[in-house]
This record gives sequence, C-alpha cells and structure tokens, in this order.
Amino acid sequence: MNEEIENIKKILEQKQKIMFGEFILEGVLGSGQQGIIVKAKNANGKYFAIKFYYPSDTDKNSINDGIKRFKRKVNILLTLKHKNIVKRFRINSVFCLS
Repeated sequence: MNEEIENIKKILEQKQKIMFGEFILEGVLGSGQQGIIVKAKNANGKYFAIKFYYPSDTDKNSINDGIKRFKRKVNILLTLKHKNIVKRFRINSVFCLS
C-alpha cells in the first residue's frame, strides 16, 4: 500500500476525520493488499463506502491485471439487484459505492 493511503488509514484508525473532495472520511471499513475501503459521508448526511485502490505489487502487468479484476468486480455488482448489495455511484480514480 502506498504511503499516502497508509497515512489516511492511520489517521482514520485514530478516530479522526478527513475531508476528501465532497466527502468526510470517518473510518476504515476494511483493508488489504489492494488498498482500503473507508466510510464516508457527503454534505447531505448520506453514507458511502469509498475504495482507495492501490496495489502493493510494482510489476506493471500485475497492476494492470489487478485493475481489470477490480473493474470486473464492480461490473458484476452492477448486475445484481438486492437491497443489501451496494450501488455504484461514480467511477473515477476513486470508486464510490453506497
């Protein structure tokens, strides 16, 4: 995980909040070798999960494979319709799910 993502994780684990664009990051929901997922709230008080994707591998082919795999996961989520399954709202350098 890169240093910037690791710093975000450490700050949130200390129960501090961070402004990130239009969101207030409130805590870490999960983390792994591919990055972290954080709990975020927008100005209207609606909660989201934001995944900061940052692979730990430095091999360009492995990174590209990881990005493709992550996008496939998002696309699979889009085909599923259930009240307990997240919806994708935005896909940029940050994927926002709620």
